[in-house]
Amino acid sequence: MVDACEQPSNFRFLYSDDATIEDKIEAIARRVYRASDVFFYPEAKGQIERFTANGLGPPAGLHGQDSPVAVSRRFTAHAPRDFTLPVRDVRAYTGAGWLVPLCGGHPADARARTSAAALNVDIDEDGRTVGLF
Repeated sequence: MVDACEQPSNFRFLYSDDATIEDKIEAIARRVYRASDVFFYPEAKGQIERFTANGLGPPAGLHGQDSPVAVSRRFTAHAPRDFTLPVRDVRAYTGAGWLVPLCGGHPADARARTSAAALNVDIDEDGRTVGLF
């Protein structure tokens, strides 16, 4: 893995620091998860408005910095394309400094994770990212 860190990179952020919370969620949904649209339930819109009013959105964010958004979604090997991602709520994890949209049709559909999905992401011997989808 150390060798991979020494290779040239074309890394770029998905959204700018001054993007709204909605724009950040939409950028992740479209560019990472291949969604064609994002639908915000009224509860999610209300929560985003409260976060923004309380200074958790741009430009201040959590702890005086940008508020990053983390989206976790499980896909099979045949991940869908051109779907509408439903955002039913948004939570703030202030200790970690993250805003996390809760996606899916209904809270009963959600399954609690016991570990962060990021722990499953790696780079294989051929330089390909594995464990992301």
